[in-house]
Amino acid sequence: MREGASVYAERIRAIVERHEFDKRGKKIKITVSIGVSSCTVDAMTIFDILEKADEVLFWRQRRRQK
Repeated sequence: MREGASVYAERIRAIVERHEFDKRGKKIKITVSIGVSSCTVDAMTIFDILEKADEVLFWRQRRRQK
């Protein structure tokens, strides 16, 4: 399931990256970062799940900057 979510997250990211948004008549481009996480036995709260998603998100951002 996690791989499927990552595929959808990448599709959304790519669509947003290609789209030109209109801000008061000026075309702008933006990017997004999307973190994906799954619930594991160790995750006791929603905060644990969000923390894991943040870890993965920051890891991917660091990889892209290299």
